[in-house]
Amino acid sequence: DPNSVLSLYADDAVLQSEADVFRGKSEIRKWLQVAFDQGSVLESITAIREKSSTTIAYGTGQTRRLVGAEVHLGRYLIVMEKRKRKWVIVEHASFNTH
Repeated sequence: DPNSVLSLYADDAVLQSEADVFRGKSEIRKWLQVAFDQGSVLESITAIREKSSTTIAYGTGQTRRLVGAEVHLGRYLIVMEKRKRKWVIVEHASFNTH
């Protein structure tokens, strides 16, 4: 559900992928909708490094997605910030590696 995923992002979040740079929830929604329309299914996330303080956190790792019968391996970097006592994604980079 794109709306559930979108709720994890700050209103002013930035997402970068092979396709483009998406700024704000309305643009990120378009990126998510394309993935859902393609039938993209996130099979696994393998965290490589994560670190946090009381107001900022980041995580990086690898992903495995299925798009139909095709396997897409990728890398991600997510930066989160605590705003109004809620953690939200403020920066997200997601790229296919194979």
